[in-house]
Amino acid sequence: MASAADDAEKLWCEVERLEKELAACEEQIREKEKTLAKVRQSEAAKAAQAVLEELVKDVSNGDCLVRRIAGDALLLQQIATHLRKVLRAPVVLVADDGERLHLMALSPQNCKTALPANTVMAELTKMLGGKGGGRPDFAQGVAPRSGDVDAILHKMYEFIKQHLV
Repeated sequence: MASAADDAEKLWCEVERLEKELAACEEQIREKEKTLAKVRQSEAAKAAQAVLEELVKDVSNGDCLVRRIAGDALLLQQIATHLRKVLRAPVVLVADDGERLHLMALSPQNCKTALPANTVMAELTKMLGGKGGGRPDFAQGVAPRSGDVDAILHKMYEFIKQHLV
């Protein structure tokens, strides 16, 4: 017949085995999360490239650009990285991921004093009921999905045009 000490030792061994198994599972989860992050980054880069082809045509003429796109904050970051190279006028992009709106404003060197991106973002987040901020050349934010976003973006376009005159 097993003693209480033997039972306790068996339970302790089982606990140690389960702790090791849990640690191994947690490590697998961390590795899978890293892999998923890399895949998401890669997918965002591919999606950004498709969107960029159209956007670059629009920003190369020197007119400001205010546009709504399907996507998330990661997509906006990828787009911003590429647009900065060809930017001649302010750009405002709103990415709708189905749950909320991700906002981005860019201002080129020649517009940073006349209309900084952080000023554009402050106005946009006020219109959309969101939050955001940033620097004179780049700002980002987030807002809930509500109201007529397209009408607000039209007002944003008018706001930018008015301040660049």
